[in-house]
Amino acid sequence: MSVKANDGERMIELRVKFFTNNITSEQGTVDPKTAWASGWIVATANKTHGITNSKVKPKAFHSFAGIQTTMEDVLAEHGIKLMATRRERKYR
Repeated sequence: MSVKANDGERMIELRVKFFTNNITSEQGTVDPKTAWASGWIVATANKTHGITNSKVKPKAFHSFAGIQTTMEDVLAEHGIKLMATRRERKYR
């Protein structure tokens, strides 16, 4: 079933947020362009795709290597399926 989509609502967006707390010794400061290899991944609300603010819950990742698995978990929680590209199907 297809749905009419406005500009800006055709894509599904995931946001990756890295933690920057407790890197410097001074309270309330950050070291620019420095972050921990952990943080949150959250799906951005998009009514065309049925992702509402009430369903949007951040999911933590604990290492840089865990980002892909966490992205897959976030997509699955929202019932989003990914289609293999032509190039990807070539190697399956």
